[in-house]
Amino acid sequence: MAYLAASAIQTRLREVLEDARGTLRTIAVGTFLGSAPEGESDMDRARAAVEGATAEALITSVKRNASSPPMLSNVAFYDLTVRVRVTRIVTRTAQIDDSARDAIKAMAFRDADVLRQALGFPGNLTATHAGTATGIVSGLLSYSDSAAAVRGLVIDGSSIIETDHRFTCIAQSTPATS
Repeated sequence: MAYLAASAIQTRLREVLEDARGTLRTIAVGTFLGSAPEGESDMDRARAAVEGATAEALITSVKRNASSPPMLSNVAFYDLTVRVRVTRIVTRTAQIDDSARDAIKAMAFRDADVLRQALGFPGNLTATHAGTATGIVSGLLSYSDSAAAVRGLVIDGSSIIETDHRFTCIAQSTPATS
């Protein structure tokens, strides 16, 4: 690969999040759904989350790793920051039922561990299901932190709870030298 395998990385993240891919510590199919593109309104996110929790991964930062060889080398290492956003709906009933609301908040809280285990297990992100290498060193992400926010009434008294889970990794590319 001459450049970062950006497409393979995005594909593999989706496979692990939605399709139970990986060697061990996988996420069960149906735990997270797709259909959560960036830039959607809270209303659209709530509509998508009616079927179940939605998840979307985004590479939010790319920078040259301090240990990367000189620019004219045939290998380069990059530090990537990855955000996985999970959205769940908090129904009108849950808004007024303490135990239902607590159950939804607990699932959102648990997502941090589910994601950390699947994305942080060595080899789970080495290559796509089709065999395309991602270039992610050790085939894993390192968990950084998670943050949650409940946002306004969006559909018939329902709201959404959105969690952002942040990870880092090192990815390798092999730039051309001639």
